[in-house]
Amino acid sequence: MFNFSTEQIEYEISGVKIGGQPGVNPTVGIPSIFFTGHSIVEDDRKGVFKKKRAEKLVNRLEKIKDETGIPYILDVVGNYPEALTSFVDWVADSTDVPFLLDGITADVRLPVAKHCSEVGLEERTIYNSISPDYTDEEIEVLTELNLKTCVLLTFDKRVMSASGRLDVVKNDLLPLAKRIGFEQFLVDTMVLDVPSIGTASKACYLVKDELGLPTGCGASNATTQWEKIRDDRDVYRSAHVAATISSVVLGADFVMYGPIGYAPWITWAIAAVDAFGAYQNRWEYRTRPAQGHPLTKIFR
Repeated sequence: MFNFSTEQIEYEISGVKIGGQPGVNPTVGIPSIFFTGHSIVEDDRKGVFKKKRAEKLVNRLEKIKDETGIPYILDVVGNYPEALTSFVDWVADSTDVPFLLDGITADVRLPVAKHCSEVGLEERTIYNSISPDYTDEEIEVLTELNLKTCVLLTFDKRVMSASGRLDVVKNDLLPLAKRIGFEQFLVDTMVLDVPSIGTASKACYLVKDELGLPTGCGASNATTQWEKIRDDRDVYRSAHVAATISSVVLGADFVMYGPIGYAPWITWAIAAVDAFGAYQNRWEYRTRPAQGHPLTKIFR
């Protein structure tokens, strides 16, 4: 593995540490819950869902975290404001972890962002996301809120290269997010399709190397649409693992690995890569892994 010469920024979001030099903090897993088609959702407009099944999924995630040392943030997805509010309220009441506010459009996200700010969830809420296609209304509303953390999404149809994604963050998104009033920034280097996973992973490295910001991406955006392998479970799982950990090898601080049901088989792969890298960096750079790091968990 390697170290970055640029000072690395580390945040603590509701008890979850994210960022820093490779080998210090574990990679944060970000599974999605209440997404379109999720079997626990009964009414995606009103936000009615099977609470006992949701509890089992989160409890299993906690168990996996204890076993592997991989912390998590929940990606809370919703297609309508009423539903997203319902999902967020349940996550806030049932867990202590931070969560991504992942409405499919700004019209969905903004009312729920206001709600989170009003009920005291601003420390746990991660606004997902600030992107190049923002609207003036979105910026105006967010400026009035007191949310602290946001995702910077590097999606720009005019910029497809890894270095171009760095430029989008550096020249556009980061200055904008600071003007809005955000204080903590997670960079999503944006996977567009399966081949672009390599580009997004390289962009993670470039952003950390120049800006020191916590970075990551979501390979599941592409692998779930990979028709050639989708019907063979074993092949799909192995390819999805490879796609997910490619960014971790290049220094990513978080991975959006898809449905929460993937946690039992994807988290161990993330933990293994973290442990291998931390062991190497401990010897070469005298890096000290954080307490509870996978290096101290998965080998004995």
